Amino acid sequence: MIDVAALAAFLLLLLKANTVGSIVFLIAIGLLITSMPLYLISNLLTKSAKTFDAYYGYLLYLVLAAIAFGIYFTILADSSIGNLLDSLDSIF
Repeated sequence: MIDVAALAAFLLLLLKANTVGSIVFLIAIGLLITSMPLYLISNLLTKSAKTFDAYYGYLLYLVLAAIAFGIYFTILADSSIGNLLDSLDSIF
């Protein structure tokens, strides 16, 4: 399903339907980021030893993904605001 959505997004982008293609592409990437690791975690934890429950694997993934996203967003926002302040400094 994710492959079909990504292929449809690329076809839409080639046909110059940029807004719809970008939205479909972002949805496909969002599904890829959320569903694939959860599937892998549940599959590996159910096949391996029963010392670690799959629920805690999901929880650990969500916490680590939130921390990584927070760090990425902080760096991105800091550099964007720094560039904005630099451009405002040249105006005044």
